[in-house]
Amino acid sequence: MIAQKLTSLYFLDRSLARPTTTRTFATTVSAGEAEASSEAATTTEAPKPKRRFPKKTITVKESDIEVGKEFVGKVKSTTTYGAFVDFGAKNDGLVHISELQAGFVENVGDVVSVNQEVKIWIKSMEKGRISLTMKPPPTEEEIAQQAANQQAKFEARQAFKLQKEKQSEVAGNLKKGAVLEGCEVKSIQNYGIFVEIAEGVEGLVHISELSDDFGVEAKDVANVGDKVTVRVLGVDGSKVKLSMKEKLDVSVCLTVFVAV
Repeated sequence: MIAQKLTSLYFLDRSLARPTTTRTFATTVSAGEAEASSEAATTTEAPKPKRRFPKKTITVKESDIEVGKEFVGKVKSTTTYGAFVDFGAKNDGLVHISELQAGFVENVGDVVSVNQEVKIWIKSMEKGRISLTMKPPPTEEEIAQQAANQQAKFEARQAFKLQKEKQSEVAGNLKKGAVLEGCEVKSIQNYGIFVEIAEGVEGLVHISELSDDFGVEAKDVANVGDKVTVRVLGVDGSKVKLSMKEKLDVSVCLTVFVAV
């Protein structure tokens, strides 16, 4: 009887203890989850505030930007290839390193620095990009001089062209063995003399064709301004072969170029 009561008390005690253990375990898990949630909330970074840039003051309208127009601006930044300048337009312009000044520039920092006030001119505009220059544009006098120089070069080329045409015409009319008298000596060189065989057309008589004598120097044969007689040894385009020898020896003649 006593043993039966003890067994009943044993099972009753276990049944009473079981809910307590379950409740304790549930309480422990809930505390762990709370701690993990707290740590996660602590380690999560707050969102960074958006960076605000100062609003740019636009003083130059897009319609006012024209090639060649002058403005005053301030250098905002520099790079290895140039400097960006704020001259009041919506977009900053770039002064390439080659446009900082006349002549070669090795380092941009040698010419300009950030926040420096500079005078610039609009060089070109393309798809919102503005190219600037710090080289002053040419004056009216300089433009006129450039035009005059270009005209002079053009005329010189035309004169050269006409001269070459005339040389070809003169050479084409010459025949092998023709004797040309009264040719003026224009210059004397160590290798021969230049004589004018027609107006504005000079030919070279090589030193080997100056005389039948051996070892003759050009200065011993004629002087500048002398009138001499030459023979045509042959014609090849604008090249004319000349000789001052009394006896014509075509086999030993040298090619003489018509000089301009």
